[in-house]
Amino acid sequence: MKIGILLQIWVVKLAFPQYWRLPSALVYAQAKHETGNFKSDIYIENNSLFGMKVPRKRKTTVKGEGRGHATYSSRISSIYDYFLRQQYFHISYITVQQYIEKTKQSAYAEDTKYDERWKAHYDSISPVFRAIPYLFIPAVAIIALFIFRRDLFDDMF
Repeated sequence: MKIGILLQIWVVKLAFPQYWRLPSALVYAQAKHETGNFKSDIYIENNSLFGMKVPRKRKTTVKGEGRGHATYSSRISSIYDYFLRQQYFHISYITVQQYIEKTKQSAYAEDTKYDERWKAHYDSISPVFRAIPYLFIPAVAIIALFIFRRDLFDDMF
């Protein structure tokens, strides 16, 4: 398990309020599937966690193209572009299965068993690993209070 990637997904997701309820582990499972457990050449060479092509119509963070896929300056940039894509195609989150199905229907992948494979990766993630991002919520709240409402922070301690 790559905790750093899971946490990067969680942090980038904060910039997209409509995806706050989306489990970060579900997006992580998709990246794990797309990258062959984070070992594919396209992932390594292009910083591409989701195997996306260069978009022609939507806003993007793509910096170039390599091996027929989008290249990114960082994994964070790749994750941000993923959420821009999902937003562009109006893919919302209600349930895990619905999110997977809507993503697949948006012409995301050519593999007819993409949804089954993605779900299998998700199901294999332990509940402890899935919970890791939620452990940071109190820390983020305290830091935000300290930065933006120091007066309240001072009263608390």
